[in-house]
Parts: sequence; structure tokens; C-alpha cells
Amino acid sequence: MKVKIFHKNEMRQNVYLYHGEKNGYIIDTGSGDTDFEQLASYIEEKNLTIKAILITHGHFDHIAGAHTLKELTGAKVYCHRLEKDMLEDPKQNLSVMAGLNISAAADDILEEEYEIFTILHVPGHSAGSVCYYDAENGVLFSGDVL
Repeated sequence: MKVKIFHKNEMRQNVYLYHGEKNGYIIDTGSGDTDFEQLASYIEEKNLTIKAILITHGHFDHIAGAHTLKELTGAKVYCHRLEKDMLEDPKQNLSVMAGLNISAAADDILEEEYEIFTILHVPGHSAGSVCYYDAENGVLFSGDVL
């Protein structure tokens, strides 16, 4: 598995593409067209199928590109059940504090495991913050927990 990081978005938030030879996962979504263009180009170059868009927590800088990346890849968006409302509500996801009106929709919730990941619920930064852990490869995606 490889980790490719995109971070040329307005909020300087890391967008991770975690992939093998054929399939990949996007972890958090950023918000910038540069990231989306580079990500789309990379996905096409590697001929990857994106299996899921995984959200570590519902703050606006981690969800702003969810709709765009869902359209780009056809992948579903997943989050912890305690973050679902935050994704949808600009007040809860704090985008209104930045003068923005961002909302995103999760297609489903995750709480324990998903494909190659163990989902670790780590409340603190937000009630439903999670880390995605690939034990086989010793890789952890932590969002803003660390």
C-alpha cells in the first residue's frame, strides 16, 4: 500500500490517497481545485478504483471536498455516527465561523471495521473523531487527533 498526500487546498488540510495496485481510499477531503485536479490525474494515471471516502471528523476543513470527490470517484462517503449531523450542519462543522456555508452528506456510518481498516473511536477533538488503522501495513490515519 502507498500513501499519497495532497495539501494544496485553501485550508492546508491533508487529503490522503491510500492505495494498492488497483483500489484506493481517500481519507479526508480538503477543499481545493488544485488538489482535486492532481488527485484525479493521479487516480487516472494509476488506474485506481476508489472504494471509499473516509472522514476522520466533521470539521469543515476535512469535509469541504466530499461532494466533489464523490462525484469525481463514484465512491461513498463514510463517517462515525456521532459526526453525521456535524457534516450536514455549517454551525456544527464550524464553517460559519470562517464565513462559509459548508455541508456534506455521509452515505453511511462506520464504527468498528471497514474493509482493511480497524476504526478507532477517539473522541476529544470532536465527539465522533476516528482513526483508520490498517494493522497489516502498520498505517494509521488520525485526522486532527494528534
